[in-house]
Amino acid sequence: MPDDKRVDVLAIAAHPDDVEMGCGGTVAKLDKMGYSVGILNLTNGEIGTRGTKNIRNEEAKIAMNILNVKFLTILDLGDGHLMNDESNRKTVVQEIRHSKPKVVMVSHKFDDHPDHVQCASLVKDAVYLSGVQNYVRDSEYHRVKGLIYYMCRGEFHPTFIVDITDEFDKKMEAIKAYGSQFYKKDSKEPQTALSDPEFLNIFETRGRYYGRMIGCRYGEPFFAKYPPKIIDPVALF
Repeated sequence: MPDDKRVDVLAIAAHPDDVEMGCGGTVAKLDKMGYSVGILNLTNGEIGTRGTKNIRNEEAKIAMNILNVKFLTILDLGDGHLMNDESNRKTVVQEIRHSKPKVVMVSHKFDDHPDHVQCASLVKDAVYLSGVQNYVRDSEYHRVKGLIYYMCRGEFHPTFIVDITDEFDKKMEAIKAYGSQFYKKDSKEPQTALSDPEFLNIFETRGRYYGRMIGCRYGEPFFAKYPPKIIDPVALF
């Protein structure tokens, strides 16, 4: 992988649309601030009830352009069968070492979907192993400075919340790029939780809820195992 794949932040997801739903506003904000961001989807989302592998990959590319990320990589580690095993750890370690991010963002393990649980565990281990010099010595080791978790379905008490007021519309535009997953009046495909006409309102409600906690209109919550270092607590508040 060439050097131009290096990014400041790597956002990792089990499926297409997880990043956009969980931290799309933050991704857009980071781009605006001048940071480079890459997206790594571990599966194609191929066993989803609606859409197809090819459709979802095309939708992911549209969303990528909306968020202006530097690259999108889609692996094929098995939708519905994602596991934290040695083969997958090596694969994700190689992706991290090639893109050399300072920060990795991944979905939190507090979720009903087994792929999201496995994704959080797999990425946590891969981030650690990426920095071990003698693990898979065919690539240069790389130590990630921060691993943070974004929210999918399951909620958690956030370590910090990012103000995405100015980026909320772009987040929603990126989410709506996955049109195969959402409500269509004349669709003959089976009904799912995502295709419920009210589903997209969740992001408005959640964004306002977490935004209210930090005194802004919309916020995105994150969890970190280790709290961020604060230099000036007065300026913080």
